[in-house]
Amino acid sequence: MRTFRSALPIVAVFLFACAADTDLYPQPVNVVYYGDSLVNQSGDRLQKLLPAGSTVDNKGTDAQMASHAIQGAYGHKIDYSHDKVYVIAYGTNEALQGISQEQYKGDINHILNNLKGKRVVIESPPLILWQQNNADFAMVGFRQTLRELGKAYNATVVDSVIRRDFVDGYHPTQDHYDERAKALAGSIVGK
Repeated sequence: MRTFRSALPIVAVFLFACAADTDLYPQPVNVVYYGDSLVNQSGDRLQKLLPAGSTVDNKGTDAQMASHAIQGAYGHKIDYSHDKVYVIAYGTNEALQGISQEQYKGDINHILNNLKGKRVVIESPPLILWQQNNADFAMVGFRQTLRELGKAYNATVVDSVIRRDFVDGYHPTQDHYDERAKALAGSIVGK
């Protein structure tokens, strides 16, 4: 009987710790994912990495730029009314089309300003190999711009994936997509 009484505090502490540990029971999360072909082609990779019951509304549109998403000129126009985690992933097409750093910053700033009060995760574009319009160089600047805007708007910026394996200079390989999705999922659920 004495062993049972001395074990009760240990069992109680263990049960309390388990109940309080959200890592053991992660909460589902609802995500709306805006971006270009990199988002579109990522498919359901992100959803598979999020807690059970999570949803991902993939709004990726091939060749879309942030300016298109703002204006609704092409592809999905950003709907700022969702009660979801917003993932914003633009930059590759801007770099390929020679969009200036100033315009890119203005477009992303516009999006983030309209998402004030929402949870936002920014996915940095990859360090592409394509040199059209100095796109490879522009991408470095775009990634820095996202870090600055992320800090200004208290948005998480996922830019840890720096691999450069592509099928065409700007579309990642399957392994690259997998690594990007894993980094993004970790930031969304806070791991």
